[in-house]
Amino acid sequence: MISAMNRTTVPAAALVTSLFAIALAVPACGSSGDAATDPAAGGGQAAGPNANGGPGGASASDGGAGPVAAPSTLVARYTVHGTDARGAYEGEAEITQDGAATRFVRTVHYLGLTVEGGRELHWAFVGDVAGTLASFKLTSTLTRADYITQRGSTTHTAADTPVQISGTLVSDGKGSFTGTLSGTGMSLNETWSNPHAGDGKPLYKNERVFLPFVIPTAAEVASNFQLYADYHTLDVIKPYVSRPEFKAAIHGNIKDTTDFDFYRAHPNALRVAEKVIDDISLAETLMRANAYRLTLADKATKFQTDLETRFIDPAVGMVVEYNLLPQNTTFASGDSALWTGTYVATQSYRYQVTGDAAALTPLVNSLNALLTLQEITGDWAHFARSLRKATGAATGLWHAGTGAWSNLEWLEGGNNDMVKGLYYGYFTAYQTLCTGALTGYDAYCTRIRTNAKHIIDDVQYDVATSGVTNKLPSSWLYAAVATNVVDKASYQAQATGYWTAGKSVIQATPVTVFQGGVDWSGTHLSFVGDLVEAYLAQQLNIGGDAQSVVRGSIDTSYGNLSKGRFALWNMLEAAYGTTTGPASPGVEDARWRLREIAYPKTAFKIDRRIGAEFCMSPYPSVPWKQDWMQYPTQDRTQGLAVYPYYESPQQPIQWMTGMDYLGGDGYEATGSDFIHLYWFARLHGLIAATD
Repeated sequence: MISAMNRTTVPAAALVTSLFAIALAVPACGSSGDAATDPAAGGGQAAGPNANGGPGGASASDGGAGPVAAPSTLVARYTVHGTDARGAYEGEAEITQDGAATRFVRTVHYLGLTVEGGRELHWAFVGDVAGTLASFKLTSTLTRADYITQRGSTTHTAADTPVQISGTLVSDGKGSFTGTLSGTGMSLNETWSNPHAGDGKPLYKNERVFLPFVIPTAAEVASNFQLYADYHTLDVIKPYVSRPEFKAAIHGNIKDTTDFDFYRAHPNALRVAEKVIDDISLAETLMRANAYRLTLADKATKFQTDLETRFIDPAVGMVVEYNLLPQNTTFASGDSALWTGTYVATQSYRYQVTGDAAALTPLVNSLNALLTLQEITGDWAHFARSLRKATGAATGLWHAGTGAWSNLEWLEGGNNDMVKGLYYGYFTAYQTLCTGALTGYDAYCTRIRTNAKHIIDDVQYDVATSGVTNKLPSSWLYAAVATNVVDKASYQAQATGYWTAGKSVIQATPVTVFQGGVDWSGTHLSFVGDLVEAYLAQQLNIGGDAQSVVRGSIDTSYGNLSKGRFALWNMLEAAYGTTTGPASPGVEDARWRLREIAYPKTAFKIDRRIGAEFCMSPYPSVPWKQDWMQYPTQDRTQGLAVYPYYESPQQPIQWMTGMDYLGGDGYEATGSDFIHLYWFARLHGLIAATD
């Protein structure tokens, strides 16, 4: 169970805004630069035909016929043509006035040049303008080091400070301005011509915002800083203790929808935004593009295909942890019992939504794997955590299968966490295969009933657990699937007894938050556990109040997590809480979280400490474990923010990603997490097929 922590009330929005401005204002550990607050920047279309000329905005000043009147103001939109070391480019720029500040935004694309396997290369940046109609100076700051530290032979460190780029454009008196923008390693020779009014849509807009979890009181901060005073002495923490963000201790999410519309309109483009272009910034841009360019339905289709062809071996049926690159070999997961149970549920939802029989084959294949976890050990008291193809070298916790399972090896250690995968997979598979019009699955239905009975009758867990944790759901599950009337009545009575004793425990143990921190893996585990109980309560409303109690528990957990962008819980509340339906407050943000998952989920080497935006949290993660001084053997450090998924370490269950700031590379994670929530949301009408 997840430890209960104190919940803090969020103050008024004005206070949130005020404290956020203080917390993110320091360049050493704060905002990503003046582009983030640029009123001129906007996001949308790449260069192309416009109202004043032909392709790329050609006009009289670009060689057209007739005299051209000199412009009366710099404030206008311009056609841009230029060259640099990469070649020729064209696009648009716009100068705007905001009070005393004159700003510009410039976005171009390179002609005949592709990167990253055929993507068109675009580049956007913003800055300041100073001068007159005769000539004006442009200045901009481009980020070099953000969060990926290495790609191939290219590396970034904190020493890679931003690049200042500037140059003067001189008027020809007819509306064209020519000059060179220069910075370290860059020389951009370009002409701005054809000044005209814009269409009201910004060329590019930085939409990165910080969304606080809670604003702590001064007393709370003081108390916590006293509690973690020893933690602040760690060498990894000490560089941050004097920073205003650290002292403010405001945790939250970075939400960044920048260029979403651009990528939906230009799915074959990469637009490097406000950064120097190199292999690393291209990788950072690629992950954003791979998140936003596809619809949710397209990503679901692609992830499903990959799971069936590259990640789940049909001879095994288990969801793996990741695919090693470039070896293209999968790595078995010790958590696969839970993950495979969610995959079985996914295929059940997919079939219910689409009626597509193609979903039944992976459903049955992975259901067979779940059933095998109990059957392969030869001991009903213990079930396996995972399966893999026989290697002939099973050692440690891995054991060789025998008889019908001699082609497999199994991992010992099934426990009260992994059993939730069995509950989830068995129940959803049973509802799909055994209670409707489908035929031909009797053998699987019998195995589900048999194995479910063995869970309640025989399974012994590796840790001592309460009746609420295991006896309640296992007796409840068997009562729901039993066809023998005597068994059904007997096990329903057992479940009712456990319910009477244990419902107060359910009510007292919601998922809770400590200053934005949470047991991140526990949020996924608890989602599965609460959802199984919601399903069972629909089937058998034991005690007469099971549905209302489970709904209340979901409401409480959602209330605790509601400001944390926990997509699973936003959708669970909308499906089984009190505020149900697509208008439920968290649904729209859950859609955005789904949009943030990149296809494919390729991992790069990440260390956010190299970037100006990052600041370390003054508190360790999962502090209730009380082992934060064991760094680096036990690393409990974390940042102040949860970043967009496409900027985060890639995990098989992305929903467990927290305030991580480090990540590895050389692998690709599966998309089973994406399709699980996608089809759950589709089943409950929370997202549309066209989303």
